[in-house]
Amino acid sequence: MVRIRTISTLLHSQIEKGERRQLKFSTNDLKEAFEVAKKIYLDEGERPYGASRGPPGVGKTTIAEAVMIDSKIEEALRESNTVFLYEAPTNELVISAFERILSLTVHDCDTAKEFLRSVRLYGSLLPPPFICESNDELLRECTNISPDMLREVVGGKITEDVKIAISTEFQRVSARLKTKKLFSLFVDEASTSPLYLPYTPLSDLALKDLMEESRGVLRHLFVVGDERQAIGLEEAYRYNEQLLILPKVRELLEEEGVVESLFKHIGITLRLPEPTERPLHKGFYEELGGLRAYYKFYERVNTLQLNQWRERWGKCNNIDLPFNVLKTVEQALSSSLPLIIINTKESYAPSERVEPYRVKIAIGLAALFRCLYPQLEIAVVGPYQDLVLVAKVNYYSKYGRFGHVHFATINTMLGKEADIVIAMLGKERYGERDMQTVYFQDPNLLNVQLSRHRAMLIIVGDAIRLRNVAAKIARASGMKGERREKEKSLMIRKTIDTLLSLTGVEITKQGRSMSTQRPGIGIAGVFLNIGRQRIKT
Repeated sequence: MVRIRTISTLLHSQIEKGERRQLKFSTNDLKEAFEVAKKIYLDEGERPYGASRGPPGVGKTTIAEAVMIDSKIEEALRESNTVFLYEAPTNELVISAFERILSLTVHDCDTAKEFLRSVRLYGSLLPPPFICESNDELLRECTNISPDMLREVVGGKITEDVKIAISTEFQRVSARLKTKKLFSLFVDEASTSPLYLPYTPLSDLALKDLMEESRGVLRHLFVVGDERQAIGLEEAYRYNEQLLILPKVRELLEEEGVVESLFKHIGITLRLPEPTERPLHKGFYEELGGLRAYYKFYERVNTLQLNQWRERWGKCNNIDLPFNVLKTVEQALSSSLPLIIINTKESYAPSERVEPYRVKIAIGLAALFRCLYPQLEIAVVGPYQDLVLVAKVNYYSKYGRFGHVHFATINTMLGKEADIVIAMLGKERYGERDMQTVYFQDPNLLNVQLSRHRAMLIIVGDAIRLRNVAAKIARASGMKGERREKEKSLMIRKTIDTLLSLTGVEITKQGRSMSTQRPGIGIAGVFLNIGRQRIKT
């Protein structure tokens, strides 16, 4: 029986657990970022606004959780008649924030009632309050909770009892006020948020205050995001970061000389195991404060039981993969290495967004890992919708018997993760100046694509060509004085250089021809070249 997710079922599941989740800061960086936010919300900072940058998997949302349950902040906001407004870019993140705060505060019917009175949700695609009042388990077991209380949670009025509002950036939250209140704003996942967008939920009240010549509605602002994961932006935002709210807040803090105390870079990732974070550190974060891994890969080997593959290897038959690819995978697993690069020579046709050979390799690898590790989450990620759709259809028609694999574009995978990620590279050539290919148009796509894994990352595509083209464009752009193009190309080149180095590919001034027969091995991975490219400098 499929249980439909509703506000009622979420509450009932939490009550059944009978205990609250305990919040903990896994790293000092996270704790320090929370202390910056707390200082702002308690009016103890030099300015009423601040920000935190969080690279992939650092636990940024923990900051919002800690703020929402902090008793001192709650008391200060109540005394000043202020609602804490948490904003996220998608409905999915809104309900995720609701579930997180629910798990931290509710353990029985009484705490559930108090929670319902204090929280409001705003979005366009949120779960319903309940399905059938007469058969609802929560309403039957918790007689102190009424159907109207559940209805008011989604889109209801902000009354005196409401402490927290959780909304997307597109909802008119202030229009739901029953009495006059102020707002303390927390903008989460603000990587792609234009400067104006987080203020949309307060626009009604702001306009009214402007007409009445009264003070503004916003008391505090704290922004969390990562400009190096800002993807899907219009051209104006890609070329002018100060039009985005996170870089703009940092710029203002720098101008006023308070950036050291009111801006925090969180540099330790809880997702990517060491040393798989190094390529992204080198390519995207070295100059911003760096990126380090909290967990070693061998720790993930133990917790995810990655060393139990041998007993299933003989059962994973009838998978259409070349023998040398199978040997490469076997060598990586035998040596407990987290990185695999299958460097294919086949290129995309100029007008195509599907490359059949890398689809074949990617879905074969997905079937193999699905067979070897039935308990793990496997994802195949690519830059083009057509590429991902073709891979998905082919996987389920050929290998569906092995089980579910998640297929996603880079954009839809943002904010998500999987234990093992198979990354199909997009076009590796540069394209034309006014029509660049995907990574040269937006290098942040490469950052997102290579940062979704909790354990292993397998790359399928022409990594050598991508590296060579990036090196060429960086060199040419530098000679022409085109700083932005040089920076973008260097991000790609540094990232791929580090990946190749970790998988045993030595980069020399003379270049290196790779064997097409046997995989090379490095300190963190295995490299198999199915082409004849040379590494150029």
